[in-house]
Amino acid sequence: MQAETGRMKIMLAAALGAAAMAAQAATNGPVQEYVVSATRLSAPAKDVASSVTVIDAAAIERRQNQTAVEILRQDVPGLDVVQSGGVGGTASVYIRGGKPEHVLVLVDGVDVNDPSSAGRSFEWATLAADNIERIEILRGPQSTLYGSDAIGGVVNIITRKGQGEAHGSIRAEYGSFDSFNGKAELSGSTGAFNYAISLGQMYTEGISSASEKNGNTEKDGYQATTLSGRFGWDPSPRHTFDLIVRYNNAWQQYDDFDYATGLPVDA
Repeated sequence: MQAETGRMKIMLAAALGAAAMAAQAATNGPVQEYVVSATRLSAPAKDVASSVTVIDAAAIERRQNQTAVEILRQDVPGLDVVQSGGVGGTASVYIRGGKPEHVLVLVDGVDVNDPSSAGRSFEWATLAADNIERIEILRGPQSTLYGSDAIGGVVNIITRKGQGEAHGSIRAEYGSFDSFNGKAELSGSTGAFNYAISLGQMYTEGISSASEKNGNTEKDGYQATTLSGRFGWDPSPRHTFDLIVRYNNAWQQYDDFDYATGLPVDA
């Protein structure tokens, strides 16, 4: 079977200094780390009473993670990631034992939980690591600030902001199971304007979740295309306007389920 699991999302953010200022402070300021998710305002991490873990750009680049699921699996206290099957399989995030629908997911401050699902949980399977600058994981009930979606906690994803002269990179990888991963990036700034664009393609022939000893030999493939962009205008040090665009189109093949035997089978 094959299911299309991605759709286009466009997010527009115009605010006075919030997420962009925090990301810039954390990147450029050698003095201390700032977080946004705990108070909705930029605040030094050491002054925040809530339990927060920040995964910065250096850690993401060092680990060479391809998806947000892989990033969150890296020793985050109180957080667990469960994924069904191989790459592209349904993935859920649990914080401190709460349900997936009790985890609020923000991208640059914009709520991206799925309103069409029964519990408004976020589908992590197709979220690529492309253009992610940092991730803040806020653990514990945050309903006062964010509502009932944040009973377990908040995951705030902040995308990369272009700085300096225009520069770019191209990367391509190929490996086992006929797997390919390619990415092209371009970012920079000129005057009060900045930009960061990323285009990624991932494909793998995959493996079958159904056991071969039962005659199942069909592999479950996965393919995803991700376009991410952030375009900003900073008219003053205290004011910033950002247009954030993220397009994701993905499909995944999956096995059927034999209710007579209780085992997955090729479909």
